[in-house]
Amino acid sequence: VASIEAQIDALRQEANEAHHKKACALRAHPTYGKYVRQLKDGTLRLHKQAVRDASKYDGKYLIRTSDDTLSIEDVALGYKQLLE
Repeated sequence: VASIEAQIDALRQEANEAHHKKACALRAHPTYGKYVRQLKDGTLRLHKQAVRDASKYDGKYLIRTSDDTLSIEDVALGYKQLLE
């Protein structure tokens, strides 16, 4: 969050001013883009609701498998064994 805010502050945006390539790159960034929103006047701000929504998943992992015959417990156990 601090990194995104620092990047937004570094843009030195003015309201209703043409945006720069750095602003477009920040909005299109695969990681940061979902946490940045553009206001009606064109300035970028931190999207606080998206940050709150993402914080619900801190420390949780999504494990997918194409083998639908495995139980949830077997998939989780197999993932844990990868570490060993």
